Amino acid sequence: MKGRTIAAGLMVLLCTAGWAQGATRVGTGQWLRDAWVEYRRSTAGAGAPSRTPSQILSTAVESGLFVGFVVGVTSAVNDGAIQILDIPASVPTERVLSIVGRYLDDHPEKLNVPAQTLVEESLKPFFPPRRSS
Repeated sequence: MKGRTIAAGLMVLLCTAGWAQGATRVGTGQWLRDAWVEYRRSTAGAGAPSRTPSQILSTAVESGLFVGFVVGVTSAVNDGAIQILDIPASVPTERVLSIVGRYLDDHPEKLNVPAQTLVEESLKPFFPPRRSS
């Protein structure tokens, strides 16, 4: 019984360490770029028949995280009291996602920067804040 308790404790410790390692990665530019790659894979539909259900699920989750993160950041900086961006409501979400993704592809040297900063940097040239008169 004592051996099972120790083994169970070690499993919890290992799982927690793995989660913590993954959790520190979330929010980095590299994480956002990896999620962008999965988003492109999911929208292209390429190679799905040769992928395992686990791989397909992982792609779907990462794709959803990319969309959710970018939409969340743009909502925060577009609608807040301090407007950092001015993205018109008529702009399709897919366009915003594409701009961010291309920026991530074109600037691999910045993947150590926080993901939120990269979203803002990528969109500012296209949607600068309105100047108050």
